[in-house]
Amino acid sequence: MKNHLQFNWWKYIIIFLIPVILWCSVFRALKAPDPHQRVHILYIGSSLDAEGLQAQLTDALPDLTRQQLKAVTVTVAAPGELSYSTLEVRCFDYDILIFEESSMPQNVGQAVFVRLTDELTAQFPNATLYQEDVEDAGILTYGFQIDCTEHSPFAAHYSGKENCYLFVSPQSVNFDTLNENGRAGNDGALRAAQYLLEMTQ
Repeated sequence: MKNHLQFNWWKYIIIFLIPVILWCSVFRALKAPDPHQRVHILYIGSSLDAEGLQAQLTDALPDLTRQQLKAVTVTVAAPGELSYSTLEVRCFDYDILIFEESSMPQNVGQAVFVRLTDELTAQFPNATLYQEDVEDAGILTYGFQIDCTEHSPFAAHYSGKENCYLFVSPQSVNFDTLNENGRAGNDGALRAAQYLLEMTQ
């Protein structure tokens, strides 16, 4: 028995750890907010204080929406680590994607996102549009340019010198009914985008 334990002790540790890990994973999954209870923003670049912007949005959104949000997060992804297919998958996890210009893949609008409807762009009346020339369809709108001057909410946490562009995830349920999967009354991501583009007044 002593020899058995001497050579097989690690198996008993694994047997003990597996249920603990599974138990913790189940509770973590149950605790995570549903898509309509959170606003997730992904920034692709290297010049953003994500924690500062997250704190600012967390403070601002309760006054901008009636949607009950349990979490507001801003996550940073390093430039160059996201392919078109990876970005498409990220659209299922994030409501808003923001790119530094040098981190933006060519024709990312038509490759990853969908054309913005007139009803959605009307929510941003003074915004500078991000558009692409699409073969057989002409010039289509896919996103917005963010004001990166020192006076905008975004610029308060952005230290770069490049333009940045905001895209709406077609998978988000938090753009009211203005995108493909938006649900009536769930406008948290819409209000966050308006705040970042200074369209809240």
